Amino acid sequence: MKKMLLSLSVTAALAGCGGGETLTDVKNDTAAVIPTATVTFDPAAGILSVPNDLLMSGTQDGTLNIPGELDDNNVSISRAAYANPQLALGALDGWSSQVPYKIDLTFPPNVSLDEASAGTPGTVRIFEVVMGASLTDAECSVVAAGTACKLVGELTFGVDFVTQASGDGVAIIPLKPFTAGSSYINVLTTALKDSLGRSIEPSSTYASVSEEAPLITEAQLGLQGAVNSYENVVVSSGDISKDDIIFSSAMTIQSAGPVLGTIKQLLAGSLRNPATIPKITITESEETVKDFLGFPDIATFAPFDAVEYIKGEITLPMYLGKPTGTDISALNDTYWKAMCSSPVAVLNQLAADQKLRDEGKEEDIDATMFDEGPYEDVCQQINTRLHDYPKIDITRHLTKYNPVPLAQSNETIPVQITKPILADINVYRSAYGLPELESIPEGGWPVVIMQHGITTQKESMLALTAQLSIQGFATVAIDHPRHGERGIDVDGDGTDDFNATTGSVLSYMNLSSLLVARDSLRQSAADLLGLRLGLNFINDATINAQDVTYIGHSLGSIVAPAFIAQANKPLAPTVDPLFN
Repeated sequence: MKKMLLSLSVTAALAGCGGGETLTDVKNDTAAVIPTATVTFDPAAGILSVPNDLLMSGTQDGTLNIPGELDDNNVSISRAAYANPQLALGALDGWSSQVPYKIDLTFPPNVSLDEASAGTPGTVRIFEVVMGASLTDAECSVVAAGTACKLVGELTFGVDFVTQASGDGVAIIPLKPFTAGSSYINVLTTALKDSLGRSIEPSSTYASVSEEAPLITEAQLGLQGAVNSYENVVVSSGDISKDDIIFSSAMTIQSAGPVLGTIKQLLAGSLRNPATIPKITITESEETVKDFLGFPDIATFAPFDAVEYIKGEITLPMYLGKPTGTDISALNDTYWKAMCSSPVAVLNQLAADQKLRDEGKEEDIDATMFDEGPYEDVCQQINTRLHDYPKIDITRHLTKYNPVPLAQSNETIPVQITKPILADINVYRSAYGLPELESIPEGGWPVVIMQHGITTQKESMLALTAQLSIQGFATVAIDHPRHGERGIDVDGDGTDDFNATTGSVLSYMNLSSLLVARDSLRQSAADLLGLRLGLNFINDATINAQDVTYIGHSLGSIVAPAFIAQANKPLAPTVDPLFN
């Protein structure tokens, strides 16, 4: 703009020296100045693209800060209020590992995005980094939370992600899931062009905070520190400069594994006390699968007569809460909750108390905030960073900082077991050209854990048992939570109010509260971990708990990765064979 004004001044001076031109002529000959397109970014006004870790700033418990999570008195909303899909994000310690996202741009009239530039390698670059307050990197653990600490590496365009124009923005589509618990910095470069061939510019806010110039307010200084840390870490890669960057933002991926990993540790810890070990107890063994299902006496169903049908039970912790009403909304606050107070919330309370001391306001400190709750000793035994302070962290969201779920009840779950009947199964093995089995295999029958699909039940999996028995396998199955024999009869009238098998699928996959839907899946995986451990303590010596595989159908296959990943994750040499 200064150069343009100077040019106009010189032109006017020349005109005054007898050139014959007037200012009107100059004005008519001067090209109109078209404003530049910019990246949409003004956090103070609540304008920013997500995912963005700036929504972690000032977090009270290590989760995202979503507008509306606190009431007018700065008190956390009720757990049931998180049924709101937007507020549900506020229960997470990071962003999705695989959902595409978009960085918005602002264009002046008659200017648009150059779509080709949006999909060109190098226009968007993504760097994996370690952020401050890291739980895994000692060097970065002492760096301020919310700032980038260390470069890990750069993702590859076309292998890890691609980009494309999406309206007035650039869409980023992951080709591989981002690593759970890891952090990344998204960078837009000057290669991003508008329809006039000009580079997109930073927003005025981003331009001001990306400079080293001193700012005034605490919020400005915090934003400046964060943005400078992003750019400094990215530039340390050596093949990008700050002049190339028009925008950068950090995103931390939510940690999906620590909670189930903690459950596995708790199950393993039960081995120290035999009374607490989940055990499968056989309660009834009188029928064949053919008799149990009432199959007609025809050749098609004959092999099921060689499969023994057995009933058992196992008692496992239920982390889902119990609804207190019969309407579907009664499920909204039954999602999992942490046993302990978030260490982030505890540190925030300590900092608030210290600030009052520094201001000489000790009389305003509420000493009862640190009164211990009933789980204090358990929290401390699991991790000395964890405490149970009932007045601190009321919402008790589970995060990587606070990964211990509270068992809200114990449930005795029916277990379905089948085994080959040795005397009969050889008839069918012969028909398949298989050698005759002279005895039960040494160590017992190998086992297949079977898990049914949504809205069905464990008995649905019996259709596979004839072929598995012919091949020499026993099977074990349980119902998913709120399915089959695990429905919930709230009012005690003998009819389940919540049962996805006999009633609404929303009893399990509750779309009115996405946190409940998430934790129904998590409960299924936790149940399978307990069932797998319980196989080692079944009161049947013909079951080989050291040779276990898994078959999942539909919903049973959806929960399989979380279950199998944890079951096969090394924990200790003496424990691993009990879960593998």
